[in-house]
Order: sequence, then structure tokens, then C-alpha cells
Amino acid sequence: MRTTFCKVMLCWIASLGCWKGILPPGTVFDHPVISLDVAATAIALAGLPQEPKLDGVNLIPYFTGQETAAPHDALYWRWLAQAAVREGQWKLLVGGRRQYLFNLEADPAEKNNLLAQHPAIAERLRGRLEAWSADLQPPGIQTQPMAKVWEDYYDFYLDGKPAPSPNAESSATGTIQGWIARNGTLEVREGVLRVTPDKPGKQRPFVACAQLRIPGPSRATIRVRSTRGGRIGFAWRLDGQKDFPPEQVVSIDVPAAEDWQEIGAELPAQGQIIHLRVLLPEGATEIGRISLSSNSGSPTRQWSFDGK
Repeated sequence: MRTTFCKVMLCWIASLGCWKGILPPGTVFDHPVISLDVAATAIALAGLPQEPKLDGVNLIPYFTGQETAAPHDALYWRWLAQAAVREGQWKLLVGGRRQYLFNLEADPAEKNNLLAQHPAIAERLRGRLEAWSADLQPPGIQTQPMAKVWEDYYDFYLDGKPAPSPNAESSATGTIQGWIARNGTLEVREGVLRVTPDKPGKQRPFVACAQLRIPGPSRATIRVRSTRGGRIGFAWRLDGQKDFPPEQVVSIDVPAAEDWQEIGAELPAQGQIIHLRVLLPEGATEIGRISLSSNSGSPTRQWSFDGK
């Protein structure tokens, strides 16, 4: 889990205008805040009584200068096998059995693990994180083991290890021609790549392929068969980006059909695409071919599973 701390969280207020007389244009707030503050602030703006069950803080007094202290002395997160706490310049990140300590003022990109240099700070932050998570349901820092995809992520982005080489087709690693499945399983059956959801109706499955070098803007196409129909999305990550920005996705409605359909979308990527995700409809989906081509005329990457 990589956490980017925002210095400004006024975009949702900006949708109302500049709020003349309350917040001048260009207002900058330097203290870290968290998305949980949005609900508490919205309730205050609506004139409703504060809800004690909300973890967030009403930020308006801080934005207007009525309150001069920081809204939070620490911020906390927990997601599956990962958890983090930020206190001032320090951030402690726990992932599975791994632990990292970052100085965000000196190292905002979180490249240097200072755990060995500052063990007392790490121990104190670990105690705060454990105390906070003890009140959650279920209690504790971690709720399940860390998945292999996150182990690989930590290896590459936090520990600087080489990225794993994609196998042409490997049942041991779950990759087929460099593609992996998330929230589902994949297999080649009768010349077709079949993706089956792990938990139908819960999370949409998707397939992903990394280590690409396709200049954008680009066009992605997929030959697909989906008897349930739904939406297919293409999400991309550019060279230099650590995660998939939510705005970098293009989705298309796909009708239910027994026959194959060719679905294509223009990807307005401003840079070199290194990682592509194909978000699939609910239910089992069959894929015959995926291709990604640059509008600049660079060679097309194509993965064919049906031989056509």
C-alpha cells in the first residue's frame, strides 16, 4: 500500500465554487488530512450535529484559520495484510512480515527505508498502530496474509529488486503469455483464454500484463465472448508511475452475446505505457486475442490465444 499525502483537499469544495467570503481562491492547507474528514466536514456544512461514530474531523475551522493546530496528530490505515501510520514527517508501513520507516519530508517518494537507523521511532509508531487497530473489527494490524502480487510489488518498488520475468505460459505462477488474473483464475481451454471469477458478484475480475513499452496515445482491442455482458475497461500505468491513476481508464459497454465481439478503445496516454489492465464483466469471460498498438506507428503487441 503506497499512500500519497495531499497538501490540499479542497477539490470537493471547489465544485461549489470558490466559496466567496469563506475560502479565498488558491487556499493551500499544509497539514496532512484524510478522506475520512470529508464526511465530518460535509455534515458540519449541512448544519447537522456531529456524528461521534465518524473518525474524521470537520476541516472548515482549520481551513479558515479558526483552528491553527494540525487536525490530526497521526493518520492511520489498514487494508488486508497492510497497514500504516503517519506522525508528522514519519510514516511506518507494515506489509505482511515486512516493515518500513520513511521520512516523508526528506523522501516523499518513499525510496529509503530508515528502519535500521531509527528503531526507536519505528517501535513507537508500531505501538500506536497496534493500539489503534485493536479497536477495529476484526482487531489487529493484519487481517490476512499478504498476496504474492503485493510481495512482488514490495520487492520491486520498496526493496529495489528486479521485476520477475514473465513466462510465456506457466501454471505454477499463474501467468499465460505474461498475463495474470486478479479476482479470478485463468486457463487456456481449446485455444481460448478463459477467466473465471473467484467470487461471482463480489469483485470484477481483470487480467494484467506488465513490462510493456508502448508509446501513447494508443489503441487497445480485445476479441471477447461474454454471455452475460457488462463493461470492459482498459486501465494503464505509464513509465514512472507507481500506481494506476483512477482517471487512466476507458470503459465500454459490451452486450451479452454467444458470438465473439471485437472491442476497441483509444487510450489517451501521455507517455509510455508499461502496464495494462483489462477489466472484465462479471461472470466467466473468454478472450481470443488482445492487442495494444501505438498511434505513432510503433510495432503492435498482440497476444493471441485462439490462433486466429
